[in-house]
Amino acid sequence: MKPTITDQLTRTVETLREVTLPHLTDHASRRTTESVIAGLVLVAEAWPRILPFLAWDNAEMLRLLGDRDVATPDAEVDPLDVEANDRLNEELRRRLEALVAAEPGQPDPDVLQHLDARARRYPLRYVPTLNTGTDPEEQ
Repeated sequence: MKPTITDQLTRTVETLREVTLPHLTDHASRRTTESVIAGLVLVAEAWPRILPFLAWDNAEMLRLLGDRDVATPDAEVDPLDVEANDRLNEELRRRLEALVAAEPGQPDPDVLQHLDARARRYPLRYVPTLNTGTDPEEQ
């Protein structure tokens, strides 16, 4: 189907860069628009990987929680329903956080390994541009 989500996001980014940015003269408006553009670029690149990430993360958290006898939601989630998988992910993360907080001493190495892998695989990782200019208006 055309235009795709990526096409729409890419065209929006191009429009902001070519039509809007050249007319912004104040620093705050320009920085805000540049941040919006960076966010849209990130979403355009990441959105196709969200559902596979959620499926992997949910399966791993279900395994970790199950291995530690922590109750997990009983409801089956449609593997193609992004919103349902996202809600399940939030609930599983909440339960995993409670497990980690309740354990005395160092967290379980398997849980730590998953959290590290999760952070590395998360498709919407964004590192903002730091303001390193010397212009006081930019500070």
